[in-house]
Amino acid sequence: MKISFASLLLGFGAFLLAGCGGVGTLTGTVEFQGKQLKTGTVTVTGPDNSAYPAALDEAGKFKIENIPPGLAKIAVDSPNPNPVVPMDPLLAKKPVRPDGPQVGAVSPAKGSWFPIPEKYGEAAKSGLTFEIKRGENQFNIKLQ
Repeated sequence: MKISFASLLLGFGAFLLAGCGGVGTLTGTVEFQGKQLKTGTVTVTGPDNSAYPAALDEAGKFKIENIPPGLAKIAVDSPNPNPVVPMDPLLAKKPVRPDGPQVGAVSPAKGSWFPIPEKYGEAAKSGLTFEIKRGENQFNIKLQ
């Protein structure tokens, strides 16, 4: 039995195509009470129970690739990018420079960060799900 190079190439191409396209990509944005989140992380827990995280970009968008198809649970986490610096008792006795960091004060990220309920930070508790299909998927997450 003689196999031609063209047949071999065609068979190999079919093999590659069968393996490709078996995953999905999820893109979208996140809003809380009508305001768009611009800092944080979206994590998809796929049907394989693996976590697929992506950071929100400056425009508030995310893109997560290579998620297996099926029902996925979603978590959104947005910790304060400028947390309160705890007061050191030794520093309390020293004068603070007016142009230096203000110990104990919250420095907002130019008004772009705001807190969201903690329940959204865990996929098992968030109540957020999405059916991932092969190829491109769009999900704009609206938190209440």
